[in-house]
Amino acid sequence: MTDGLSPALRAGPPPRVDQTQRRAWRRQLPGVLGGGLVGALFAFWEPAVLGRALERVAWAEFGLWDWVLVVLLALPTLQAPLWLHEIGHLVAGRLAGFKARAMLVGRWQLDFGPLRLSRSRVPHPGGLALMSPHPEYTRRRDWALYLSGGVVINLLSAGLALGLAAQWRGWTLLLVLGFAAVSLVLGLVNLLPLRVQGFVTDGGHLLGLLRGSGDSEARLLCAALSAQGAGGSRYADWDPALLARAAQRAESADVRAMVSLLRAIHAEDRNEPEQAMRHYGELADLLVSSQLSCVPVSLQGHYLLPVAGFLASQGEVQAAQRWLEGAGSLMLDPYLRDFTRLRLGWAQGQAEPELRAQVEAALEHAVDQAGAQFARTLLLTHAPQPVPADVIA
Repeated sequence: MTDGLSPALRAGPPPRVDQTQRRAWRRQLPGVLGGGLVGALFAFWEPAVLGRALERVAWAEFGLWDWVLVVLLALPTLQAPLWLHEIGHLVAGRLAGFKARAMLVGRWQLDFGPLRLSRSRVPHPGGLALMSPHPEYTRRRDWALYLSGGVVINLLSAGLALGLAAQWRGWTLLLVLGFAAVSLVLGLVNLLPLRVQGFVTDGGHLLGLLRGSGDSEARLLCAALSAQGAGGSRYADWDPALLARAAQRAESADVRAMVSLLRAIHAEDRNEPEQAMRHYGELADLLVSSQLSCVPVSLQGHYLLPVAGFLASQGEVQAAQRWLEGAGSLMLDPYLRDFTRLRLGWAQGQAEPELRAQVEAALEHAVDQAGAQFARTLLLTHAPQPVPADVIA
């Protein structure tokens, strides 16, 4: 049992807020702004080209099979801009020297090491390109190139589709115009400096880079450290000076929460429980005071579960149970929840061999290799003891 447990750590995380009810106007704002921008662009688009295209749609004779094809192809056609957006980030990231780890679009996840397409356990409203920058400090222009890749490919593909619209007829023209509209909305909305369900748009990140804000520098430092972790280096090997610099420059609650988490797992891997307790306490204070709004919904489990695991290791079983229950089930690395349950079982004197086997198998596909290495270290520490031969006899 650890003395001096902060009230936030002891109380556990706040209840999850229903994202469908919280600030509904903010959720609708990107679509409204994007639709307005697309409407304005269509109004000033070359009238002859767009007018002829829409005229052919209006006068086209659609048969039953035409409508069947439109319905069948509508979903992949309208989802294509999302895939192109993330592919744009991947291509631009590779040009900047980043290493691709995974890509999420809707309910699909594409891992690159090894190449594997699977159903994601983190349903995302849009897409997410997970890339590791160079382990050393990354330049601003490298980040600017990576961030602009998705917007550029969306705007280019929308312009190309609209430019070729005059060459299509009937149901194919409907799909081309739908693709162009979604690409245009996606590209333009991502240029706006917005925050959607905890995620900052590409435009918001780019604006921070241009301003040279403290948050931008702290994000770059955290990304460089996370890249080392994704590459396989241990949390304990992170440079404490970089972590201290990130903490000094962090301004907003979401960046401060990110820095606190990295400092906590760094201290825990270095077997510095007092430092880890302090940083986990800072993280808990931020999560509780913000009602979890400082962390994207799909990443909340990755913030809450390390807190639960550490508390379990310190004998704070009841507090650990509260943080585990509040974490939910949305995980980029599915092993993390089972591993935390296993740590809680160890704190209660339970071996749970079946759960241990599940965790060991899942570690092979972990996105965060540093986290997997940390888990393997603890698994070795809590390895089942062989039964002495004289006891067997």
